Amino acid sequence: LDSLLRQYPGDPENDFRSWEWYYLLDRENQSLLSWQAHESYIASIDWSPDGKRLATASGDGSAAIWDAETGGEVHRFLDGATLKHGVNWHPESQRLAYGSVANESVVRIWDEESGTVEILDANTGSVWSVIWNHDGSRMAVGAIPEQDLSLNRDDRNFVIWNRVDGQWRIHARTHVPSNITSTVWNFDD
Repeated sequence: LDSLLRQYPGDPENDFRSWEWYYLLDRENQSLLSWQAHESYIASIDWSPDGKRLATASGDGSAAIWDAETGGEVHRFLDGATLKHGVNWHPESQRLAYGSVANESVVRIWDEESGTVEILDANTGSVWSVIWNHDGSRMAVGAIPEQDLSLNRDDRNFVIWNRVDGQWRIHARTHVPSNITSTVWNFDD
């Protein structure tokens, strides 16, 4: 890499490098680890706060946890809808939340210690975005409302959940006049 970077000209007008230089630079910058994570596209990915694992959600109907050092599969979730979205780690890396798209409107929370999966049904439509606040006591959920009225879904597509006395409760919910596919917390909360 050092020998390639020494060839970098200071003046862009005198840059006579060809495709080979860029090819070699790309080869030098290849990732240290890659693997086939899913049978379909990855819709969402998140590093655990401790940096030891990755979580993915996919169009193949699964969410998975991966060892970030080896690429080995730690756990795979096949429950629920045909598409997973919005995977997000709890700030302490012990829980993982992910949403379901299509025929469900739920958030699933996997607890590493107990091995259980808790289901939160906000009745919002396809859940595309899930994010914990800074201490893990709240969760924001963004959704795309269902167009099929026969599913009897509520059209409020943004929900904030609070964890109170060990139970999840809806703190606030509203309708945003567009699809919510991404949410972010202001960590000053």
